[in-house]
Amino acid sequence: MANIGFIGTGIMGQPMAANLQKAGHQLFLSEHHGKAPQALIDAAP
Repeated sequence: MANIGFIGTGIMGQPMAANLQKAGHQLFLSEHHGKAPQALIDAAP
C-alpha cells in the first residue's frame, strides 16, 4: 500500500486517518498542537 503523510488528527482528521490505516496504508503523522492520538499510534503495523 501507500505511505501517506497526514497532518491534523483532530475531530475530523482522526477518523479519516484511522480509515486509511484500516485500508493498509502506512501513515506519517504531523501535529501542530500536542501528540498524535494514541489510538492511531497503537494501530500502526
